[in-house]
Amino acid sequence: MAVIGAPVRAAAGEAPRVRGLRAAAANWSLRPPPAAASAILSYDDTVPGPVIFARQGDEIVLDLENKLAGSTSFHIAGMRLPNALDGIPGLSGKAIASLERAELRIPARDVGFFTFGPADPASAAEQSGRGLGGVLIVADPKDPEVEADIVLVLRDWRLDASGALEDSFGERALRAGSGRLGNIFTIGGLGEKRLLSLAPGARFRVRIANACNARILPLRFEGMHPTLIGVSGQQSAAFTPLHGEMLLVPGARFDLVCDIAGDARPPAEPQIRAMIGEGFPLLGVALSGEPVRRGEPAPVAWLSDNGLPEIVDLRRSTRIDLKVTRSVDPANAQALAGADAAKLWALNGKSGSLSAPPLFSVKRGTPVVIATTNTTDAPIVMKLNGHVARLLHPRDDGWVPYWVDVVLVAPNTTERLAFVADNPGRWLFGGRILEHLAGGQFGWFEVT
Repeated sequence: MAVIGAPVRAAAGEAPRVRGLRAAAANWSLRPPPAAASAILSYDDTVPGPVIFARQGDEIVLDLENKLAGSTSFHIAGMRLPNALDGIPGLSGKAIASLERAELRIPARDVGFFTFGPADPASAAEQSGRGLGGVLIVADPKDPEVEADIVLVLRDWRLDASGALEDSFGERALRAGSGRLGNIFTIGGLGEKRLLSLAPGARFRVRIANACNARILPLRFEGMHPTLIGVSGQQSAAFTPLHGEMLLVPGARFDLVCDIAGDARPPAEPQIRAMIGEGFPLLGVALSGEPVRRGEPAPVAWLSDNGLPEIVDLRRSTRIDLKVTRSVDPANAQALAGADAAKLWALNGKSGSLSAPPLFSVKRGTPVVIATTNTTDAPIVMKLNGHVARLLHPRDDGWVPYWVDVVLVAPNTTERLAFVADNPGRWLFGGRILEHLAGGQFGWFEVT
């Protein structure tokens, strides 16, 4: 069994508890009865996967057993970890072969809300699209006091008429187009909204993760006052989203505190809705009992900052310009048929290869600005590994008040990420629409 990551508590003589984690085929009911269960992939036979809890400073030791038919990888999105734990085979570690085990020793230095799952460009789209994933929550000493705390993991599934997962993971049209969009949607593994029962005036916390391969999710908060406190597992300035609406891209995580008005009464049902088509509820609040608060709610405090820098010195930054191009029009069936399915996208003219030279190399501590230009007519989502970044305003005159590890780049636009390259190693920068990643939309950079 391979051991990945160095023990962080050896000097103290403490033996952290080992948690088993089993990646395997499973059956899960994705449609209402009497429909048959669908064959999927999961960790520990659960959908949307296990929720692992830890405290800051813990060493999380996972005994990962791969019972899948092929090799797999393991990546924690948004958590800043040593390079060996990044889980990109051929770049920052080895794949975990079928029927093998790996011991992962994860130092929980960052508090926050993270997701985990496969990340190998060659196989992540299929393994994630079949359901493989989970959640990691590292408790924050500044966690707010709330009446309820809920996690919503959102995922879509592409089923055929028989209820089986459609076997189209390698299709070039999906890789060159908008990615694999499902026709069945689950909320925490269920095909219906989750329901809370709360009194008027109650305050609750909701952590929302978009585990879809490709679907961009517009969210709307109705009948409640939402305050964003975390993005990508990191602290956000506490603020209210404009018009109670937010856009949750694939791989993104939001952490919010929501207040129900003290004068709210049944039959009103505050809801969080996904605005796909006419929209549908993800979470509803059934009101009952006497109000627990009247008047305005107390201000929501900020979470811990995980030691992230207050500023990124843009004047000293190394500036990297990346143009994302597509080699084949997804509507051209003849051209698609003759194209290399792993080379449908390119960064600065080169399709993704982990054996190619890096996109750039910088010394540890260097401020970096990556300007990504999407030259195509399809939206793309880019993911930064090993670091979190500030999303700059269009004129580089400031940044949004939260950190990100994924960013939406609309067609024919440019987005800029600014960060301090303070984590040594070889790190992936590539598409989080996983079909784009499989189609070569990635490169890597080095911090020395």
